[in-house]
Amino acid sequence: MALVTILDEAKTITERERIVAYLNRYGIDYEQWRPAHQVAVDAPAEEILRAYRQEIDELKTRGGYVTADVIDVTPETPGLEVMLAKFNREHWHDEDEVRFIIAGHGLFHIHPKAGPVIAIEVEAGDLIRVPRGTWHWFNLCADLYTDSGVDRDFLPVCFGVSHIPHDARTALQFRARTKKNVMIPSLSTAGIRGVVLDIEGTTTPIAFVHDVLFSYARSQVRTFLAEHYGSAELLADLQQLREEHAIDVKQDLQPPVLVDGPRDAEIDSIVAYVNWLIDRDRKSTGLKSLQGKIWRQGYVDGTLKAELFADVVPALERWRRAGINISIFSSGSSLAQKLLFAHSEAGDLTGLIDNYFDTTVGSKTDPESYRQIVEALRLPAQDVLFISDVVGELDAAGAAGMRTFLCVRPGNQPQGFAERYQKIQSFGEI
Repeated sequence: MALVTILDEAKTITERERIVAYLNRYGIDYEQWRPAHQVAVDAPAEEILRAYRQEIDELKTRGGYVTADVIDVTPETPGLEVMLAKFNREHWHDEDEVRFIIAGHGLFHIHPKAGPVIAIEVEAGDLIRVPRGTWHWFNLCADLYTDSGVDRDFLPVCFGVSHIPHDARTALQFRARTKKNVMIPSLSTAGIRGVVLDIEGTTTPIAFVHDVLFSYARSQVRTFLAEHYGSAELLADLQQLREEHAIDVKQDLQPPVLVDGPRDAEIDSIVAYVNWLIDRDRKSTGLKSLQGKIWRQGYVDGTLKAELFADVVPALERWRRAGINISIFSSGSSLAQKLLFAHSEAGDLTGLIDNYFDTTVGSKTDPESYRQIVEALRLPAQDVLFISDVVGELDAAGAAGMRTFLCVRPGNQPQGFAERYQKIQSFGEI
């Protein structure tokens, strides 16, 4: 029998009646079948279909389906890894997806538009129908064999291809009247009205941020402080840095000493503290604001040109044509964000972006930050897609009700628990 887990609530449902009732809330049908006679899992497709003929005919009549196919998946199936990778991405179909498991196990993750992510483990005898247009992903690899036997405690993890047991895995697939199958739909068709993008490791290579932007800030910080010493905009940043420094001292992090004395000595001490923060990649509002002002000069005089992944601009243009709101949420200041997109290697892209959010709304790992963002966008959280390369940020966005993709780019750091999220390597996949 199926096992249903509501991931955000860490709640599991095991009773059949409760499973049926809960899934029905979101238009998902669950049934249990038994064959008209015993049939081997390696039996020909015709024999399997014959064993279930009565149930198939009833289901065809009820749902308007016209064909039934048997899919036999084993570790030797040609192109298995490619096939599993395709179904293990969050997608939807423009027809119902109906699956019946004859042998083995499978794991559906379903994200209804008005509901939480639901993990459904199905086994032999289980039938599930996912309504057309519903975001979901599916993994045939449900069992993990260890030295001591089969580890079935896998929810909510979908195990990869190397963990397929050496037994047949056969599923019965029904195809509805419509012919077109769309694996990754247009966002607007899927109900997405807003996209929020991280920058570092998502739109822009991490190497550009660390090797170019951070290095430029280091090289220019003393000159900038000397030229703008006493200005109102710099005083606000310095006040934030001093407040953060006091916290660092209180926590015994041993930051460089900040001098409140002669001008040159004070500037030297601020430079030392700024570099100390950069070394730690601190997501500091004061630091990020100061860096943005330093980078502004570099962008304006042409020293800096922002690097973007090749798929970013076409995606921004595509989403703009579809009328989707496009926003940025980065630890860099909103000024730094605007400068980056205004001075990219592809030209000024600010006309494609509607909003810029920075850590003044809160930490990127705090769900409240994302609630503030959707409130500012005036959109339901489930209609907003957040894309980032950091699992902790996706956790927070998901807790706020947003849909999420994990962006896997060259040079990105490996993420723990990445299997919880659907991965994309390019915006072209969306």
